[in-house]
Amino acid sequence: GADLAGADLSGADLDNADLHDANLQNIRWREIQSIKNAQIVDVKNAPPGFIDWGVNHGAVASAKEDSGVPTQK
Repeated sequence: GADLAGADLSGADLDNADLHDANLQNIRWREIQSIKNAQIVDVKNAPPGFIDWGVNHGAVASAKEDSGVPTQK
């Protein structure tokens, strides 16, 4: 997976992105432009709220938040 630690994704269009097994530690994501159909699968170090936000904006997720609580499968 990609190492996106610390990446600024503000304004990014992540439609159809494959984030499988990506390291998302400390990413700046709150201003992502679009994330429809992105694959957020088995990601590491997802910031709190990112996975749920992604699913609510059309991403496909099968991962866990830092809290360990599963999201959509």
